[in-house]
Amino acid sequence: MRKKLTILLSAIITVTILGLGISHSLIVKAEPNLTRKDVMTQVEGQYPGKITEVGLDDESKSPVYEVKLEIDSQKYDLLIDGNTGEVLDLTEKSEANKQEADRDVKSTANKQKKQDKNEITIKEKEKQSVNQQNSDTGEDSKPDSEKAVVKSTDATNESEPESKQQQGKKAVIGMDKARSIALAEFSGTIEGIELDDDDDRLIYEIEIEDGENEAEIEIDAYTGEILFMDLEIDD
Repeated sequence: MRKKLTILLSAIITVTILGLGISHSLIVKAEPNLTRKDVMTQVEGQYPGKITEVGLDDESKSPVYEVKLEIDSQKYDLLIDGNTGEVLDLTEKSEANKQEADRDVKSTANKQKKQDKNEITIKEKEKQSVNQQNSDTGEDSKPDSEKAVVKSTDATNESEPESKQQQGKKAVIGMDKARSIALAEFSGTIEGIELDDDDDRLIYEIEIEDGENEAEIEIDAYTGEILFMDLEIDD
């Protein structure tokens, strides 16, 4: 008799626990009295700004809406009771968190930049070392015939006429100086000036117009000497 009573009590307790669990589950999963649209209408009536997101909080035992709101570029999080519409919490997203995130991004970027710079420096040093080694061994490793060619080329350069070498060392007169020389020979308006290389000789070619009259003058770019002048005079 006692054994049957114990079994009966156990069954009653088990059914009661299961009933409470099912009831609690139904309460948690029950739909809120307010719809998503109702919540949006309420928030828009109470707060200025723009709603960016609305959703139910899955972690809350009672129906609670999470609303993300943006007012004048500042963001807020709202928690609203899904049954009564009561505002349970209003949180402003901290600007400090945003600044900290920005600092983290900048710090990561600076570290990457420094790492890239170090890698470039190492590569440049390696390249300089290789070039130095090649420079130290390059001349000695050349065949005698190649050395002879180099010496021959140097001798040829030394044997060039002294006048040509001196010409290469002379400074070229500027365009302003060339214009002055040309206008001293033929007054008018310079329509064109060009520095040309004619048989290894730098020459200024200048075109001047004076009404219907024209002149074409060539001037040595080193000495300023007038080499050629062609006049077209309208009689």
